[in-house]
Amino acid sequence: MKLSLSSARKSLVLGLMGLVALGLTAAMAASSDGAIVINDHQCFDASGGYTICYDLHVEGNQTTAASGNVSLEQNGFVNQSLIDPSGNTVASATQDVHYHTLWMAKTATLQEGGAHYSFSSTSGGTTCTSSFDIHIANGSVQYDNFSSACS
Repeated sequence: MKLSLSSARKSLVLGLMGLVALGLTAAMAASSDGAIVINDHQCFDASGGYTICYDLHVEGNQTTAASGNVSLEQNGFVNQSLIDPSGNTVASATQDVHYHTLWMAKTATLQEGGAHYSFSSTSGGTTCTSSFDIHIANGSVQYDNFSSACS
């Protein structure tokens, strides 16, 4: 895959969410009940001799109760780097995702769920971090928190 450098940088930041979402979705789509673990490492050539690499790790567990209710728990991370032609890392990012849900079989509704998401990226000496937490029970948001800062 050949990308322009500006596209590579956008991919570094924006591609993380897609990688984790893809990994988490694939983990549970491939599972009935039980645990799934996915580990993946890929590098892609970008224009100008740059390389984009990522490491993906996802763990998921699905349990179906006798009532048909489904409990899902998933944890994962992606580490991604943009490497220049000299082998130096010029930008990097890390994304962590942790969540759990309980789905009611009879109504196909979310009874309870919670998620924690964090993202950190470094480029040009600037590091930005963001985090988001949410918890929902019986259709109501109990809390949600978002923070973001760069230094």
